[in-house]
Amino acid sequence: MAGKDYYKILGLDKSAGPGDIKKAYFNYLKAARVIKIYDETYLLLKENLRVSEKLFQHHKATEEVVFRAKAEIAELQQQQAEAEKNMKLAAAYFNFLINRPLDSPIESVNESLPMFETELSLPQAEARALEHRVEFQQLQSAIEAAQNNARLSISAFLPGVTGVFDYGFQGEKYKFTEKNDFWMGSIVLHWNLFNGFQDKSKHEQALLEKNKLTTQLMELEAKIKLQVQEAYDNLIVARKSIVSADERLNSARESFRIVSKKYEQGMVPQIEYTNARTMFTNAEINKAIARYDYHVKFAVFEQVAALQRIDF
Repeated sequence: MAGKDYYKILGLDKSAGPGDIKKAYFNYLKAARVIKIYDETYLLLKENLRVSEKLFQHHKATEEVVFRAKAEIAELQQQQAEAEKNMKLAAAYFNFLINRPLDSPIESVNESLPMFETELSLPQAEARALEHRVEFQQLQSAIEAAQNNARLSISAFLPGVTGVFDYGFQGEKYKFTEKNDFWMGSIVLHWNLFNGFQDKSKHEQALLEKNKLTTQLMELEAKIKLQVQEAYDNLIVARKSIVSADERLNSARESFRIVSKKYEQGMVPQIEYTNARTMFTNAEINKAIARYDYHVKFAVFEQVAALQRIDF
C-alpha cells in the first residue's frame, strides 16, 4: 500500500514518519478501544446490579448477590482508571514522536481500519530489505571506497612515465616557415624502487580495511534477514491470532447471552453469570489487543523490510 494512502487511512499528517510513530498510534487505538469495552461492560454491570436487587426483593436470591454485583462495579472502576492512565501515556508518547504538545487531542480514531496484508513472500521481503535498507547501502559504499583506495595504493608500486612535447616558432620577426619553427620532446621515467615499505604497508592496510568492511557486510546481511524473518513470522502468527480471537469472542458472546437470560429468571447462580460476563469482556479485550497488535507487527515488518517508500 502506498505510504500516502496508508497515512490518509490512519488520519496522520505529513509530519508523522514511519515505524515507531505508526506503532505508537496503534497502541493508542488499542488503549482507547479497551476503555470503550470497559464502558460497555459498566452498563452490563449496572444492569446486573438492577437484576440482582430485583431477585433479592422477590426472595429469589440472597443479599449476597447484590454485594457481589456492587463489588464487580468497584473492580471495574479500578480497571477503567488503569486503562485511562494507559491511554493518556500512549497519547502522550504518540504526540511526543510527532513533536506536538503531550496533551494534544488525537483525532480520527478509526475503529474500522482495514487489515493490511503483504503480497511479498519471505525471500522477496529479504531481497527488498537488502536492496533498500540504508545501513546496508552505506556499508556497500564504504566497501567500494575501500576497494578504490586499495587500487590507488597499488599504483605506488608501478613506474610513472611522463611525456612532454613542445612545438613553436622562433626568430626576431613573425615568420612561419620551416626555417623558423622548432620542436622539443622529452620523456621522464619515475620509479620509486624503495620507500621504506611505506607503500606496501598502505596497500596492506587498505586491504585489511576492505576485508573488515566485507565481514561487517556479511554480518549485517544475516542480521537483516533474521529481522525480516522474525517480523514476517510474527505477522503470520498475529493474523492467525485474530481469527482465534474472533471465534473466542463469538462463543463468549453467545454464552453470555444465554446465561444472562437464565440469570434474569433466577435459573442460574450469580457466579455463573459473573463468569460468563468476565469471559465475554476478556474476549472483547483479547480481540482488540490481537487486532491492533497485528497492525503494530505490520508496521514493524514494513520497517525491517524497507517497505516504507513514502512520497507526499
